[in-house]
This record gives sequence, structure tokens and C-alpha cells, in this order.
Amino acid sequence: MIRIFRQFLHKWRTKRALNQALSPAAFRSLASEMISLATAATQMENEDKQLKETVTRILREMEDLQELTGQRKFSRLSREKRLMLKKQLLISKKNLIDRLQSAAPPTDRIQ
Repeated sequence: MIRIFRQFLHKWRTKRALNQALSPAAFRSLASEMISLATAATQMENEDKQLKETVTRILREMEDLQELTGQRKFSRLSREKRLMLKKQLLISKKNLIDRLQSAAPPTDRIQ
């Protein structure tokens, strides 16, 4: 009896944590982090045109995502689609951070 209750409690906690991770608020938070990173990237004086285009696209898409999370149809997306979107956003965030770290420094002076 106790084992069954523990299993139920474990499943419930796991489901609740997943629902919180896939909530619209979590996506808005992740989108705002991406906007902050992209804004920091635009402030870097870099000659890389491809990076600037990528950053501009990211800014536009993250603003669209923030707007979309406020709408009802976002909540109607299946859990699998939201999970896939979350994974892709995390991959994009990691790639953006990697690109920013590998970009040339804005000054020639050693800091």
C-alpha cells in the first residue's frame, strides 16, 4: 500500500515539474534571457555580418514567442511540441553563448 502511494507521489511530482517547465511563464522567461543575450551581442562592435543577421532574427523570434505565450493557442499546443520547442530554445541559447564567447573582443587591449 505504501509502495503504491510512493509511486503515485513520484509520478505526480514528475508530472508537475514537467508542467511547470513547459508553462508559458517558463517560455517567457527563457525568451527574455535570449533577448538579453541578443541585445548584448548587438552592443558588441563586430564585423561578422552573419552574426548580426542571426542576432536580429533571434530578437524578432523571441519577441514573437513572448507575444505568443500570452495567447490561449500556446497553451493548446501538445506537451510533445512544447518539449521539442524548449529543447530547441536551449540549444539555440547555448549556440548563441558559444558564438558570443568565440567572437573577437571589442578592444585590442588585454583585460
